[in-house]
Amino acid sequence: MKKILVFGDIHGRSFWKEVIMAEQPTLTIFLGDYVVSRENVSEEAQLENLADILQYKEEHADEVILLRGNHDTEAAGYRWAECYPDFESKELFPTKRFEQLTQWMHQQDGILFSHAGVSRTFLADCGMTIEDMERSADLNDPRFGFTPLDGYDTYGNSITQTPLWIRPDALITDMPQGLTQVVGHTTQSQVTMMEDEQGNELWLCDALRKGSYLCIEEAEFVVKEWVV
Repeated sequence: MKKILVFGDIHGRSFWKEVIMAEQPTLTIFLGDYVVSRENVSEEAQLENLADILQYKEEHADEVILLRGNHDTEAAGYRWAECYPDFESKELFPTKRFEQLTQWMHQQDGILFSHAGVSRTFLADCGMTIEDMERSADLNDPRFGFTPLDGYDTYGNSITQTPLWIRPDALITDMPQGLTQVVGHTTQSQVTMMEDEQGNELWLCDALRKGSYLCIEEAEFVVKEWVV
């Protein structure tokens, strides 16, 4: 029986290990943002946790998908990704190894997993299909960077924003049809589902600060909570 375990933004949290042990998934998907803690986790500890995640991917290559988040590209030092200097240890970030082991998005069984989501407008503007983006390895691809808006608003609530930056209120109005999307990026009190006018679902998973995560088993979406 196939069981997909989905973690929202990690931000230095390490209890993913216990959750995997308890859930025993066939596939684990991390939605990005492994660094930049809001809970006073030191940058040294964040990098150690990221190293553990990368090692876990290396040891279980076919059972783990690591997606990229906006804070990861910023921590890797790419200027097009940097809207604010949130991570001071850029010289210690394992950029090459991270690039080799991560991807922009993953699609299977009618479900699209990405850090923030993919809008129809972005697909039309970027010159790539979803399949192209799945295969794209280049961590320094500016098409995934932040799109400046009037006044250089860094929140990103616009259908023109990229899969690292778009916000749910914009995305839900401009979803590609026939796909369920599973994303992180925008903090929730627990994993939450939105639905557009055509019935396409958008699952918001940036809720690990409350221990909330998502399991998908035989097409059933189940929100679970780990006591942290």
